[in-house]
Amino acid sequence: MADARAYEFIIVIPVADRPRMLANCIDSLFIHLSAHGCAGNPRVIVADDSADRSSITAHEGLVASAQARGLDARRFGLREQGELIRGLSSGERFSLSRIIGAVGADGFAPPRKGASITRNLASLSILDELAGAGADAEKTLVWFVDSDEEFSDGVLPPGGFLNYFHEIERIFADPAIKVLTGKVVGDPPVSPSVMVNTMLDDLAGFLDRCASASPEYSCPFHERSAAGGASAEYNDMADMFGYRRASAPVQYVCRMDGDHGARAAFAALSGEINGFFNGLHPTRGISPSVRTGEIMAIPARPAPARTVYTGNYVVRASSLRYFIPFANLGLRMAGPVLGRILRACEGGGFVSAELPLMHRRTLDCGRNAEYRRGVVEREDGGIACLSGELRNQFWGDVMLFTVERLAESGFPSIQPDAETLRRTIIETRDRVWSAYEERHSRAAGLVEAIGVKLDDPEAWWNRDESLARQVTRFREFLCGVERNFTPGSQGRLALEKSVASDDMPVAIASAIEGYPADMAAWEGVMAEKAKTALQLLIR
Repeated sequence: MADARAYEFIIVIPVADRPRMLANCIDSLFIHLSAHGCAGNPRVIVADDSADRSSITAHEGLVASAQARGLDARRFGLREQGELIRGLSSGERFSLSRIIGAVGADGFAPPRKGASITRNLASLSILDELAGAGADAEKTLVWFVDSDEEFSDGVLPPGGFLNYFHEIERIFADPAIKVLTGKVVGDPPVSPSVMVNTMLDDLAGFLDRCASASPEYSCPFHERSAAGGASAEYNDMADMFGYRRASAPVQYVCRMDGDHGARAAFAALSGEINGFFNGLHPTRGISPSVRTGEIMAIPARPAPARTVYTGNYVVRASSLRYFIPFANLGLRMAGPVLGRILRACEGGGFVSAELPLMHRRTLDCGRNAEYRRGVVEREDGGIACLSGELRNQFWGDVMLFTVERLAESGFPSIQPDAETLRRTIIETRDRVWSAYEERHSRAAGLVEAIGVKLDDPEAWWNRDESLARQVTRFREFLCGVERNFTPGSQGRLALEKSVASDDMPVAIASAIEGYPADMAAWEGVMAEKAKTALQLLIR
């Protein structure tokens, strides 16, 4: 049994129509607590943003089951979210609308608002809980995770070598630390819309290697290629973030044992490839940075940070003042945007450490997944339409790089004038759009070249009738890329229409101009809650 904890933990899990992933997340928490001992269970808040009644019922059952197993858990659903909003004054509701949204005519918060607004509502609920705690509130750490993550560092045995709670407490023993972000292993934390070039590069290299290998003997895919290892190597836009882009394809790693050849690897990758559209990257998943328990025993050392992994970050109660900004826009990259603001406001008080959670975008090694915002599933079960996610990713990138440039001039402490802000947004939009255009055009060329390789009548996979379904899966993948990410595609045309409009630049400008007022309104509500709690104690 571990020693008594110095802190109380509240774990917030936003979820929208993902009962199987939520079940995996909660089960992994039990496994981790069992593996490392527990001197006081964490409290868990499941912030439910679901629309489907069946999902809501399943989530209610999972929380009830967790409670029966001894976990201090509660579900914070649409009814509770609506009650929280209605409990504010009309002025507070108006001033916080960009942060927490609005309430429906039925008194409930609307569903599928997005994880950013849901996290902010959960933060407001926690502030209610802690309002009367006074100085003791600073003995509470709030840990935000995602429903598609597990409390595992990706290193055996089950439960991992990392004792997350011990390591987090050790880091927060330094009173200067205000916000800590961990990382993820497993599936990359980005949209497929910014991984398509790396996936196509690797698929082309895979087919070349298959073509020169024996289909039955000596599988050539059991060593990771030397090209791997670059930071964010899965991201087509890595260079825009200051990382080195991988200069060569990354080799697929076969996970099968026993005697087999390239044929088995060909079949295995074909079963995974269309999971790409749900966020799986079969060749560039994130591996644990350590391999053995002895190495993992080395304490995680915090370092200055610039990006928040919104699915894995911890804050002191007082640092709940940093809500997820611009939440009403529903854009991706909310974590990196928050990270730039934290770096500007907190400096060395905002740190990262090697405390990764396992991230799984799909339910299995195939293409199956649960709800994802901005993705429209096809009725025939084919490759989904990702045009909404592509749009949210593009404008999320614009927001991020705009805020990054403004922060260099003192934002958010110094607000840019209207003309500087407008010019910065437009220049950033044009720069990001140029990068997207280049990558989409390149993707179209790669699809064509890979199609030629795949359809080569002399290739052994086209002379083996038993591989017909596997070949079809690769063709489905290429069709999905063409439909979503190449010039003239459904996804690209929708994005071009958005880029040509002034709607989003105006919305981004309004959001950035309104940030100081949002911060003041949020801190005002925090202060009012603390004041109300004190008055109740005096009575």
